[in-house]
Amino acid sequence: MARQETGHTPSRRHPEYWDGDVPWLGIRDARKHHGAVIDRTAQTITAAGLEGSSARMLPARTVCLSRTASVGYVTLLGRPMATSQDFVTWTCSPALMPEYLLYALMAEGKGIRRFGRGSTHTTIYFPELRALHIALPPLEEQQAITGRIKRLLYRADMLASEASRAIGVADDLVVRTITQAMSGALGAASSVSGASARSLLDDIAAERRTLEVERKRRKPNRSPRSASPTTPPNQDRFMTPDQITAAVREAGGSMRADTLWKLSGLPIDVFYRRIRDELAAGRLTESSDKESLLAH
Repeated sequence: MARQETGHTPSRRHPEYWDGDVPWLGIRDARKHHGAVIDRTAQTITAAGLEGSSARMLPARTVCLSRTASVGYVTLLGRPMATSQDFVTWTCSPALMPEYLLYALMAEGKGIRRFGRGSTHTTIYFPELRALHIALPPLEEQQAITGRIKRLLYRADMLASEASRAIGVADDLVVRTITQAMSGALGAASSVSGASARSLLDDIAAERRTLEVERKRRKPNRSPRSASPTTPPNQDRFMTPDQITAAVREAGGSMRADTLWKLSGLPIDVFYRRIRDELAAGRLTESSDKESLLAH
């Protein structure tokens, strides 16, 4: 189902082995790209370093699991690269989707870490790794499972981003309120907005009501006679894929994904599918931090 291998670290006593053109996956990279695709590594090696060590050039879409020190980090190679001996790798056959294996290993994270041994540096040895089994459904079911996981993870990222911004707004409000109170201005006019403290609270309540109305408007109708919850009842009211890409171009070629989602008026599942299709067609690309969408 998959070819299992590991990597190696070229000798540090040979400077000519390092800082070349060959990406070399290390533990720091795995921590940073856990559950994601990695295209760029913190360290690189040279062709001489590859030839002068037991390191192997692994193909793109190889799944890598850290097995020493920081055990349990999983990442997917976005391009051919070598790895350190801290990883066990699987190059999948056509019968096994790399993304499915990635998520299966992430799901088994706690169980995998239980097999680690060693007091100084925890290590999982190959007999335990080769004894690991996962459920393997047909390819079509693997595709359905990974697609569902990606949609849910995207939604989770959107919610986390919204929560982070809300916390920032709340923290700013606390600081401004305390500043006004300490300056004696809270009971009179607000130095920020020119309104009284009562007006400030009224504004906050009004904003909450507006957000609640907007949330209910976006909430899909789940009654049996209504359209599917992932499909808007009147598609003409929402952005088409071409309009989504055009909006990014009009914004200067770059727009945050959450901003574009709000602008589109689409339910999150529909928006995700349209973005996925535009990415697959090459009309949009993602920024390196996955926060923004780019149009060329």
